[in-house]
Amino acid sequence: MTWVGSCMPRLTKSELARHRAWLSDWRTPADMAAYVSAVNNAMGAADFFRQGGVEFLRDAWLAAEFGQHRQSSSVRLVPSATNSPILKHGAAT
Repeated sequence: MTWVGSCMPRLTKSELARHRAWLSDWRTPADMAAYVSAVNNAMGAADFFRQGGVEFLRDAWLAAEFGQHRQSSSVRLVPSATNSPILKHGAAT
């Protein structure tokens, strides 16, 4: 993370890539929600909504919440070309 302005951490390109890779694997909705919450807590809510390039983190959080609501067994982000999260019902593969 890089610190900008009033000591707010911003994610580096390598950190963004690492987070996107982790979120692209099938995870339980609870695991995905916990992961995104930890990233959000580390970077601060302001940068979570202001930093460019972190939209996928918000998408992952929404996918996790929706997956929990729908009682999905797993969720993941798909490559940015398709630009939408995926839910899976039943056993994870």
